[in-house]
Amino acid sequence: MATFVKVEGLQKLTKTLAALPPRMQKAPLRRSLSAGGTVFARAVRANARRLDDKSTPKNISKSVSNRLSAKRTRDNGGSPVQRVYIRPTKANPTYHWVFLEYGTVKMAAKPFMRPAFDAQQASATLRAAQVLNKELLKVALR
Repeated sequence: MATFVKVEGLQKLTKTLAALPPRMQKAPLRRSLSAGGTVFARAVRANARRLDDKSTPKNISKSVSNRLSAKRTRDNGGSPVQRVYIRPTKANPTYHWVFLEYGTVKMAAKPFMRPAFDAQQASATLRAAQVLNKELLKVALR
């Protein structure tokens, strides 16, 4: 499931970022994307906790990951891409999250990622903008 958020209306921040040397552009942008992704990840974890079966050691909420994707950044023409996704491990094999999110022929869907995204989209964008503004002020003072 790939859902993207395009942030508009941040012309002043974009101009400030473009005025910086390329080396100084990356860190503020990555930190702001990470902060926005954290808002989504917390909401996904909260929704996943409701669906986790307490009688099994498999825990979807512990498999939620929030990372900057280098490959998708390259594929996106250099614009950073932040991902919030379920990352099963050997210790916590939560492959079944797909069946819960999308359902099957015999089981109705119980989505937990999409509702979290829909509910937190505005607050994640606001948080990312706040962090970007703060980080750009720090860089400008150097």
